[in-house]
Amino acid sequence: MKTTNDIKFAFLKSIRDKTKFFYVLLISLCCFISLIIIGFYFNITEFIDESIEKNPAFNTILVTLNKEEDLSDVDHILDIHKSNNDFYANYTSFKNEKFDGWLLLSHGTPDTVPEVIYGKNIDKNSEDIAICPAKFYPDSGAQHFKINSSDILKNTDTLNSTFTIEYNSYKKNKFDDGIPIKDKTLNKTFKIVGLYDNTKTLNFNNECFVTPSVLKEITDTIDPYLDENSISGTYILIDDTKNLNYVKNELYKKGYTDIEMKKNIDIDIVKSLNQIVVVLLVVVIMGIIVLNALYIKKQILIEKSNIGILKALGYKKNKIKKIYILENMFLSTLAFVIAITVFIFTFLIIKYKFFVSFRYFGINLFLNYKIIFLPFLLTIMLSTLICSIILNKVLKSDIIKLLESEE
Repeated sequence: MKTTNDIKFAFLKSIRDKTKFFYVLLISLCCFISLIIIGFYFNITEFIDESIEKNPAFNTILVTLNKEEDLSDVDHILDIHKSNNDFYANYTSFKNEKFDGWLLLSHGTPDTVPEVIYGKNIDKNSEDIAICPAKFYPDSGAQHFKINSSDILKNTDTLNSTFTIEYNSYKKNKFDDGIPIKDKTLNKTFKIVGLYDNTKTLNFNNECFVTPSVLKEITDTIDPYLDENSISGTYILIDDTKNLNYVKNELYKKGYTDIEMKKNIDIDIVKSLNQIVVVLLVVVIMGIIVLNALYIKKQILIEKSNIGILKALGYKKNKIKKIYILENMFLSTLAFVIAITVFIFTFLIIKYKFFVSFRYFGINLFLNYKIIFLPFLLTIMLSTLICSIILNKVLKSDIIKLLESEE
């Protein structure tokens, strides 16, 4: 019998037994669950790793510090600035029928700005410049994940354009009771010279970076009662996450105890999620192994008399083994195809129905071969291996014992 005939025979044998469809559904379910678990694991780890690597805020700590000179002898520090000069938010000239114009201006230096993908980075010698998101959405809705994708500004519309932001100056009142009164309205115009990919950094789509001197000019004008002694804290940017502990220890030695991260992902929660994923995956793998072992063993024992007949007709062990392995491969492949089809359909619904707005903030879903590889091994290769092991054991029996079997 040629290989093509073996395949045809195995195929017909697998589809004639309707009871095998229940086995296919169970294996499909296990495979689908494993795809969900592995897909979740790869997406969450990729999201966390990219965000930490590309957003300088994850390398930034907050301490109560008034004199920047105190840290001049500490290595790995790239930038130091006061927390009250860290950002300013207000409506801008981007306001129109689509946007309310709300922008967040953050402290920007070549070290604190995420990687620029279009245009150029912050230039310390130029003041009235800004670095904004490549997917720019100048609206307060961006901070609530309410984004109309069709209204996102294109790179060509954003780069080298200008915008104006208003801010009010205040002065001390005549009673000097700590409550400032409005003095006058001022404005500042910025030219967007560069764009960064905020989807890789966990920055909002309406967050732009401006030079420290300009941001300080704006924030210092807002509250005339601010002085060096009233500053709540100082942000310190460290060159690499691996040096965070070193800098923290140096600060502890200098007497600073209240140290916080500007942006932080709870590592304990991440570890717990990873452990849960591993446990669930082990349970699913064991389920697939047990289900395959029980079903295949039962089916082959039922087929013992048929195997005996084939041996009596002169079929060699390898030929018989090939027929039954091919049959098992048809069933497991069908189970895998059903599972992967349902998974991709579910994946697309979740991605484009529930994650449309989140993806502009960097919370995106991806699908690659790594997610599919392990379920493929579990569903097809593992079942084939189990079938081969059980067949080897049965084929060692002589023809008479096989023919006498009632199972």
